[in-house]
Amino acid sequence: MKPVVKCLLVLNSILITVLGAGLTLVGVIIKFYTELIDGYLTPIIKLLSAGGGTGADIWTLYNMNSIALLAFGVAVIISGFFGCYVAACPKKQTVTAYMVIMTVMIMLQITSAAFILTMKVENEIKDTLKINLVNMYYGDEAKDEYSSAWNYAMVEFSCCGAESAGDFKLAINWDHEKTGDNGTYTVTVPVTCCKLPGKYPGFGEPNNENCTVNPTTENSYYQQGLSLAILVAVSMEMKRKRNKIKQALVDESQD
Repeated sequence: MKPVVKCLLVLNSILITVLGAGLTLVGVIIKFYTELIDGYLTPIIKLLSAGGGTGADIWTLYNMNSIALLAFGVAVIISGFFGCYVAACPKKQTVTAYMVIMTVMIMLQITSAAFILTMKVENEIKDTLKINLVNMYYGDEAKDEYSSAWNYAMVEFSCCGAESAGDFKLAINWDHEKTGDNGTYTVTVPVTCCKLPGKYPGFGEPNNENCTVNPTTENSYYQQGLSLAILVAVSMEMKRKRNKIKQALVDESQD
């Protein structure tokens, strides 16, 4: 093997090793440092963990992906070290074995990417949440764990229902009839779907008092569902945890 080829092989192996280390780190962060189960959202997160009656265990899929990243990252690291060995001992058998390993790794990467791209995680979350809202939501004044989780989530993430405000038309336990100064009237969405001045639970009065009867994009979030908001929240939490770990590593290296 020519010296130039050896150098290129070593450089390629080093890059592969670094890539493997990066994938392993991402897998560790996802597996061990994403902690969204907290406070009012706990019932909904537990609901997703149990599949919510749809058979779709969202967080098992989530953990499976993290384990897959860990395993794939370690395998890439090993292949990187093996590439360095091949460069040092360029026998026909080792070169052939290295080519086979790299081909398998590329095929696994393509297969994994295709699997992730075809996973309809948002739809599964949406279906699970919608079933829960229809059967377990009792209104913006209710104190049970699921109603509180829904109201908190809608105020916190500026959304309305699992998919949109239309979900509340199917809510079997929510009383749409309200009584005011002018008698009884029917509301379309709970007040927690409205644009509010404060945070849950002391969110105050809506900016527009007609938002529960006639929600629009100006006075409410009636077109925005919680399913996508939860995915965004998970991504933000992952980013926050990743940055925290990076900062801890920087601080440790400076000590």
